[in-house]
Amino acid sequence: MKKKTKTTVFISFFIILVLLAMLWKELNILFIPSDYNNVDSMAEVMMKKTSTPGVAMVISRQGKLEYKCYGYADVKHKKKINEESLFEIGSTTKAFTALAIILLEEEGYLYGSDCVTDYISWFTPTYNGKHEKITINQLLAHTSGIPPWSIRLIPEGTKANMLERTIRNISTINLESYPGTKHNYATVNYDILALIIEKITGERFQDFVTDNILLPLGMTESYFSTGHEKISNNLPKGYKAFLGNSVEYRAPRYNGNIAAGYLVTNVKELGFWMNAQLGLGDIPVKLKRAINKSHEVDKESAGYEELNKYYSYGWNHDTKNGVISHSGSNPNYSSQVIMNLEKQEGIFVLANLDSSAPTQIAYNTYKNMMVSR
Repeated sequence: MKKKTKTTVFISFFIILVLLAMLWKELNILFIPSDYNNVDSMAEVMMKKTSTPGVAMVISRQGKLEYKCYGYADVKHKKKINEESLFEIGSTTKAFTALAIILLEEEGYLYGSDCVTDYISWFTPTYNGKHEKITINQLLAHTSGIPPWSIRLIPEGTKANMLERTIRNISTINLESYPGTKHNYATVNYDILALIIEKITGERFQDFVTDNILLPLGMTESYFSTGHEKISNNLPKGYKAFLGNSVEYRAPRYNGNIAAGYLVTNVKELGFWMNAQLGLGDIPVKLKRAINKSHEVDKESAGYEELNKYYSYGWNHDTKNGVISHSGSNPNYSSQVIMNLEKQEGIFVLANLDSSAPTQIAYNTYKNMMVSR
């Protein structure tokens, strides 16, 4: 019995050491100075320290686009990342979903003050045992009161009804805070928005966004990953970190969560998206007006994060510096976008591993862009 106990203790101690080593590796990145000789060397260091196989980035300076690609789309076959490599962009998808809501509001199909139950009658969450109504604005700002752990209620699967199944799974959830009183990021808020879009338009969410946002911006290679699409040769293998290395990983599919995290695109087309956000390029007037609105912060309805920082319309807003940003994290892909609206500069970084590399690369690059101006 004592021998068994010692073995159990040893195994537990070993597991703790491994986990601490992995955590230290990630934490160490946060304290790396940003005075690199160039962006390339910095990106390579970040990739190495996070075991990230491949990274692609696009930088926009007053509309001029620059692409940088590093590492592998397929490690085993030494296939390189390029500017047309497609990535799941995770939660940076949310800005597209919010923009779809704004387009419908501009056409008079809905209002931000509308309640979810106006469109989904069976959605009846509770707070302190009482049914409470949640508004569209509260979903957009993550002030609905829906807890972050609700992501665990998203069912795995690729059937056509997965979006409604996802929302039904949370339809009677106990709210963590009274709607409108506290910012608490919950990815399913944007899945609810997707179902509202479908109820209003009679179209699939992905079709509405494709026709009204992606195609008008020239994002013809971009699509929402539902699990039914033909896998493109431009889609890099996804990887997962394991004991300090990256291993190929085929992640489960969540068709009910595509509005919150499963747009697939590349840095070439994200350059079009960024320039549209920066007020550059020839885009339809209606879409341009909606984009401008997505940059506005109504402090009464936006999610308050900290001093001068709010969440609204799928963006983290730094109102003091005129910067919008967002990160994205899926099981085997990750992303980070940062844009300075006033200076018309931005950067979008994608990776085929869920790691901190895109965030660190983006912020170090952005910092150097600001210093070198």
